[in-house]
Amino acid sequence: CKFHCSSVDEPAVSVEGTAKCLECKISNSRGGGIIVEGDRSLASLTKCHVCGNGNKPLHSSGISALNGGNLMVQECHVYGNTEGIPIGNPFGNLPEVVTVSVSEIYDNKYEGLIMTGNSSNFSTVTIERNKIYHNGGYGFRVSFLKDGRSLVIFQENMVFENFWWGIWVQCNSGGHYKLNKISNNKMGGIRVGKRSPGMPACVVENNVHDNCGPAIHEGLRHFQHYAFPYRLQI
Repeated sequence: CKFHCSSVDEPAVSVEGTAKCLECKISNSRGGGIIVEGDRSLASLTKCHVCGNGNKPLHSSGISALNGGNLMVQECHVYGNTEGIPIGNPFGNLPEVVTVSVSEIYDNKYEGLIMTGNSSNFSTVTIERNKIYHNGGYGFRVSFLKDGRSLVIFQENMVFENFWWGIWVQCNSGGHYKLNKISNNKMGGIRVGKRSPGMPACVVENNVHDNCGPAIHEGLRHFQHYAFPYRLQI
């Protein structure tokens, strides 16, 4: 099947129950490509092309899993969208299960993949054996607001030639990042933000090489320095 929507506010496909897409093309829709939304909902995409969707970040993307919507993406091409695949949203719940595997996420205007939100239940997000490249922001950015019940498994991916960092793990976000090849990203390989006591660890076991900035950088975002007393900001 082929899907297209001319609305600037509505996606081409909206899933609030269960949908399986096989060898579909979802393209050129300003309101976004496909959105799966709501607890116990599930969208499964296999061998699909999702391209040219969206008109502004945090509003419309290629494939979005919002407010608890679950997602499975396998052997797909996600390219030329405003953002590739956002998982969760800042003021909603993360899905219980998301799997993105053996796919290519590339040439999106901003991030390739984004993960953010809270967990009402235990959440497992697995990103494995993908190629994530030529995106205009980060290859993969993860930022939980108040989370201690989510497991991120990011493994055996190739993350290369993204315009900013290959991976940015923000603000107490944990996860396991292992056996990836991270190279030629313009700002650096992996950046890990602040760590508060009791929050999940960030475990990195990678092959990181030939990035334009640091291979691994651990530290605060610039504005977070101002949360400390002046004498400690240095």
